[in-house]
Amino acid sequence: LFLPIALIYENPQTLKDRLFPTMMDDHFNSAKAAIKETGKWYQCPNGHPYFIGDCGGAQVEFTCTDCGTRVGGKNYKLVSQNVLLEKTEDDTRAGYLLIKANDVKNVPSGERSLSPASVRIIRVLLDISF
Repeated sequence: LFLPIALIYENPQTLKDRLFPTMMDDHFNSAKAAIKETGKWYQCPNGHPYFIGDCGGAQVEFTCTDCGTRVGGKNYKLVSQNVLLEKTEDDTRAGYLLIKANDVKNVPSGERSLSPASVRIIRVLLDISF
């Protein structure tokens, strides 16, 4: 833990392409791997992914949990501006990512195999190192 912090202090450019624990990551690939049933992935007009199981055909309209726009559809016809998602790459960004205070959840959550307390402690150490 202290070696990366020392590198941040002494030569931060060497770490710009590294992945840091507690930094925001792309959760899509984790979600995709967790869903074992057949179906298709779509995205709402604002780019948020959602999954329709079974044959992947839209049968129910609902609201996007991220932005509240209409998603899904009826009679196998998608709501307008919803599209099939063909994303395959991991969009996790490397380097130190400063998170705005408004974007931090009030209730800390664990990430990967780290407990919520560990996430906060490591995050504080990284924040004060930069």
